[in-house]
Amino acid sequence: QTGENWVVVHGTIYDVKDLIYRHPGGVDGIVDFLGKDASKVFPQQLYQPHLLQFLRVGCIVG
Repeated sequence: QTGENWVVVHGTIYDVKDLIYRHPGGVDGIVDFLGKDASKVFPQQLYQPHLLQFLRVGCIVG
């Protein structure tokens, strides 16, 4: 299903299916943004780029 397990943050697409139930903000912290751009609410300073690389599945170009 389209958008089932991913979010977009600053042009990068992340597969978050393994993070949903471990998210520090709770399930709703991710579920509300599945299949959407979460850039405006993403606390970039809380996440290390090297940790996010494991969730990255693509990027939006254009």
